[in-house]
Amino acid sequence: MLAYHQAPPYWVPMRFFITAPLFAVLAGLALVVYGSDALAQRWDPVTIAMAHLLAIGFLAMTMFGALLQLVCVLLAVRPPWLALVAAIGHGTLSAGTLALAAGLAFGVPWLMHVAQALLASGVAVFIASVAVALARSDARTPTLRGIALALIALAFTAAIGMVLAQALSQGLEVPLIKFTGLHAGWGIAGWTFALVASVAYQVVPLFQFTPPFPAWMQRALVPGVFATLLGWTIAGSVDAPFAAYVAGACEVFAALALIVFAATTFGLQRRRRRRAPDATLEFWALGTASLAASSLAFLCAQVWPEWREHAAYPLLLGTLMLAGFGMSVVCGMLYKIAPFLTWLHLQRTAPGRAASRTRGVVPDKTARRHARVHGVAVGVLVAAIAVPALARPAGILFAVSAVLLAANLYPLVKAYRAAQFA
Repeated sequence: MLAYHQAPPYWVPMRFFITAPLFAVLAGLALVVYGSDALAQRWDPVTIAMAHLLAIGFLAMTMFGALLQLVCVLLAVRPPWLALVAAIGHGTLSAGTLALAAGLAFGVPWLMHVAQALLASGVAVFIASVAVALARSDARTPTLRGIALALIALAFTAAIGMVLAQALSQGLEVPLIKFTGLHAGWGIAGWTFALVASVAYQVVPLFQFTPPFPAWMQRALVPGVFATLLGWTIAGSVDAPFAAYVAGACEVFAALALIVFAATTFGLQRRRRRRAPDATLEFWALGTASLAASSLAFLCAQVWPEWREHAAYPLLLGTLMLAGFGMSVVCGMLYKIAPFLTWLHLQRTAPGRAASRTRGVVPDKTARRHARVHGVAVGVLVAAIAVPALARPAGILFAVSAVLLAANLYPLVKAYRAAQFA
């Protein structure tokens, strides 16, 4: 049972949702400015800056907002100091991401220090607040356990990121390749995937009219991936022949788990009760396909060393996971969550006019147009890794896709504001 009466104030999640597209626009514009140089190899400062504009500025931004909403509604418990936590989280995440991207792209050490302070404090406050809410909740569901594990993974990701930032800004001697792999693994599989999967157990059947996810998957998938990441991390720190085999086995298991989730989600959506066209389904189809494709590319690298060493390999994985999977499923959820939030809050302030004020504000055909532009942008971005001449067109398409998302969310905010002064 969803506790709608516990829903936080409208601007607690919405401030995150309407800010996130701006960072995706910046990532697209950076690709337009720097062109193929930004897709030449994974260690280019602009490439790293673009990745963090998407990973923190877009994905973490929307995931923070969604979590503050979902914890209240799903668990019927509000995180302490909710409005203050939202304000701190939004402010530090916004300013910290900009400082980090600029510091990386232009090689400015003091901006990196500012980014570290802002992001560390914002993430710490957010994790602490949500963790208290989880501890206070009487619910013991797979979604709650998955969110808890995702928060732990976020803490690992942030801690490793701080170490890497120190290495880049102050010359701290650490094994960069190893730490970068840990940072990416915990950030993508531990934080992003774990949270998406845990929330999907609730929102996919609710908003997409599908059958529920299998009970065994809800119980075992996210804990299994988390345990695999722990085993992979520990094995990677042991200098022994057997440890390399253990680490490799963990990597294969994690990739297979992601493929199973993608295939299961796609199968459930094919069995949905409502057959009308739906933008959310198109976004999720692209997202699950990208998740499966990136996992298959990863598995190929385990048996094909030449592919693992190819400069295109990490760029392809990052593109598919961040732009193809993460951004697609988040956009799909935003087109359901944001209109519902607006309607829910208008029900409180203007119950007789809530439905009329929100109906048709974001037509599905408009959202589906965005889904197709985004799909083309992801496809051209993947192609640009092999064909450098496509880098700038990909950046333009990517920026346009983000602008469309912002343009489609703004009317909801406008409708809400209009109702407050009606």
